[in-house]
Amino acid sequence: MVYVDKPKPSNGYVSFLILAALFLPAVLLMLIMLISTNITYTIWGLDLRPLFAILFYSPIFFFVIGRAIHAAYNTEYRIENGKLWIKYGYRNQSVSLDEIKGIEKVEFIIGPSYVYCNRFKNGIRIITEKRRMYVSPGDSERFVSELGLKTSK
Repeated sequence: MVYVDKPKPSNGYVSFLILAALFLPAVLLMLIMLISTNITYTIWGLDLRPLFAILFYSPIFFFVIGRAIHAAYNTEYRIENGKLWIKYGYRNQSVSLDEIKGIEKVEFIIGPSYVYCNRFKNGIRIITEKRRMYVSPGDSERFVSELGLKTSK
């Protein structure tokens, strides 16, 4: 039996990505302007530091935001042949169901662990001996039942 869940990103998550795309370049530009206050690059009296910052950091920034948007809309959790397969954008991860030591429901998803989510709320923390992973399936109850494990919360 194969179980596949392709959750849609939440409005809050998409809003966060849009705000990040709008405001992070401005913050980065302000930081560059503050750091380089003693250095001036001018042509015809125009300060060229913002232009340099935009030309240098924009491709890097849009690459990162582009990958995050791609991951938000290309998240998939698959339970097949005794393994949990997680696809998050271009990243693929698999965990044997035997490795899973516990599952906890979490209200808010954030942390330094492995995060494979396209939502901030109502996620699941999967605990193995080596790591903790966060997922955000569309139907948490069904996902947990398909894993065949009991939640601890």
